[in-house]
Amino acid sequence: MDDKTKPGHSQGAGLGTRVVWGGEQVQHPYNATQTPIVVSAAYGYQDIDEWYDVALGKEPGFIYSRMSNPTVSVLEDKLCELESAESAVAFSTGMAAIIRARKSDRMASAVQHPIRLPIYLED
Repeated sequence: MDDKTKPGHSQGAGLGTRVVWGGEQVQHPYNATQTPIVVSAAYGYQDIDEWYDVALGKEPGFIYSRMSNPTVSVLEDKLCELESAESAVAFSTGMAAIIRARKSDRMASAVQHPIRLPIYLED
């Protein structure tokens, strides 16, 4: 967890605390008490050089919501906190995750312990 997350809410905290506060920022935009849901599709920058640095991952930020957005980023940080993982990737559907994992050798080889959610079927 980096220095933008809530201090004291990682190692040693109970599961309930980590579920609520894991991956959260210290200060949310507009003084929100919970992570806001960001529905913006695109994000603006002062100039093309700033945009380019964000696009290449040299600077933090977001370019286009289909690639990443602040709400999904918090979800991924929260999953990292709960699973004690280095990174996480969230997808909008299970099929998107399967296709992405199959098409990316790098990602497929990096997935050592995928999260499997129990499925309960009733007759």
